[in-house]
Order: sequence, then C-alpha cells, then structure tokens
Amino acid sequence: MIRLASKAMLLSALGVMAAGAVLAGVPNATNSNLNAQVFGVPGPVLILGGRSGGGVADPRCEKQITVKDAANNPVANSVVTINFANCDNGADNIRLANTQPFNTLNCAAQSVSATTNASGVAVFRIVGAAFAAGSGTAGVGEGCATVTADGVPLGALSVATADLSGNLAGVGNNDFLMASQAIFNAALCAPCYRSRINYVGAVGVYDNADFTYFSQTFAINGSVSNAAAFCP
Repeated sequence: MIRLASKAMLLSALGVMAAGAVLAGVPNATNSNLNAQVFGVPGPVLILGGRSGGGVADPRCEKQITVKDAANNPVANSVVTINFANCDNGADNIRLANTQPFNTLNCAAQSVSATTNASGVAVFRIVGAAFAAGSGTAGVGEGCATVTADGVPLGALSVATADLSGNLAGVGNNDFLMASQAIFNAALCAPCYRSRINYVGAVGVYDNADFTYFSQTFAINGSVSNAAAFCP
C-alpha cells in the first residue's frame, strides 16, 4: 500500500514537472509587461514618432515590451507583434510609414514586429502618424493596437503621436495647433482625436503633462520628417 501511494505521488510530481516544462518559454500575458516607456510616464501607451534629419527613428517614441513565461522567466527570441488594424475607423486613423528604420514592418497586415533579447525585452521605435478627424467626428478610442508574442495575446495599447496632421512632413506648426486644441479646448475637438495626444499618464486623461511631452518633441526636432509614403 505504501509503495502504491509513493508511486502515485511520484507520478503526480512528474506530471507537474512535465506541465511546467511545457509552459516554460511560452509567453504569458499576466507576467509580461507592456507599460515600459523610455520617455514619459509608464503606461499602456505606444507613441508613434517621425525621423530625424538623418533618417533615424525618433528615440522619444521608444517602447519596450518585456515577455515572460508562466514561471516569470524572460522569454528570449520571442517575436512580438503590434497590430494596428483596429486603429482606423475611416475618419481617424493611424498611418504607418511604409519603411521602418528600426523594426520589421508588414504593411499589408498593418503590423510591426521586434524580437526579444536575452532579457525578454523587445524594443520598438515605430515611425508613423495619425490622420486626426475634425471636430464632431468620433475618433478611434484607447487600446486599439493589439500585442502578441509568438502568437500569444499579451494585451492592447493606446496609440498616440505628435504628428497629428497625417502628412509626410513630420511634426510641425499644424500639429502644435491641433495638440493645443485637443488638450486645452475639448469643445474644438471632442470626441475626435484626443486619444492621439494621450502621451503620458492615465488613459482618458489629457493635461499639461501631455502638452509638455508634445512641446519637447516639437522643440527637439527628432521627428522633422516622416516617410516617403504611408502603408495603404
């Protein structure tokens, strides 16, 4: 009887170990982190940038996503994909540059990918813009971009950008005017493109912190151009 009990315990332990081995290295949404933001306050926000005069993706838009498995171990060499297909309602849409100097682009799928390093971190600096709808037009809301790692859903990100006018010229005076109106005069904008200027802080909160981020991006000239064309 004792031998049977011991055998049952051994088999149970082996089953637990086998299950753990199966899950090792598999991305886990609960343990992974989508909130690391190099500039600004960490949160579920992705900021699209432009390019410098030398064609480099603006480092102020850097987003870091950490992928971990069920045992909270980092998952190396995991392909993290951010999909923007839901960030377009026909009137207010995200536009990805048709060439990405920092990440891997799939124009047809409206997605950008990066591979995690040994620490499980995937780094994104995505070049793009928004075509911000006019006053009275409902815009795409928060959390429109979906994130997966090796096909496993990790969550969603809101998408912001300093290039609000949706042209190819980067961040300029028109964008400054649009950001000012969106942040400080909701009557001129709501319910259109306010999620596009939610650079820092809580979802749905648009304030001086957001305008500070925009102003710095505008002044530093890290996004003086965008692309020769956008993905269709």
